[in-house]
Amino acid sequence: MASNEGLFSNFLNSLKDLHSEISKQFITEKTSAPNLQHEMPDFVMQVHTYWDFIRALPYNTIWMVCLMLFHIASFLLIISTQNYYKIQYALFFFFLVLVSLSEKINEIAAQHWKLFSHENFFDSGGLFISTVFSLPLLINCLLLIVIWLKFSFKALVVIKSKKLLSSNTKQGSTKDDNRAQELESEIKKEK
Repeated sequence: MASNEGLFSNFLNSLKDLHSEISKQFITEKTSAPNLQHEMPDFVMQVHTYWDFIRALPYNTIWMVCLMLFHIASFLLIISTQNYYKIQYALFFFFLVLVSLSEKINEIAAQHWKLFSHENFFDSGGLFISTVFSLPLLINCLLLIVIWLKFSFKALVVIKSKKLLSSNTKQGSTKDDNRAQELESEIKKEK
């Protein structure tokens, strides 16, 4: 029993030593890395969860309002062009190109953020650009796919119902023709 307590206390001491070493290493890296401030924006250092991050976004700046208006206009354009599939195909392709270019846009915006913002929001990991730019575009792309699936489903139902109607009318006319011939033969027999 005493040996188990000794092993447990040794294990706890080892964990404490490991924790202190990691803490020392982290503090050393943090103070020795001058570009850490550049890598992580101030508002990112203040948040702990993704929802805190979303709440901390600067929604009242002019460029963020313009970006939100772009996403709203994109959504309204998708809704208004539900029956124009060629336009929707072009929008889908355009949105996916923008999403694929978001890494490059993030790099350029990180270099020139002083031209349009008071703080550098463009981290090297791309969390900000992914949240405010790519995610809404991908949601719009998903909406387009749902619209296309809905159209395909309706088209499939219409085609299948026409096929069933045409097969029923062919069978129905044959049955009607047979019935008419039977009635004619019965009438002839009665005479």
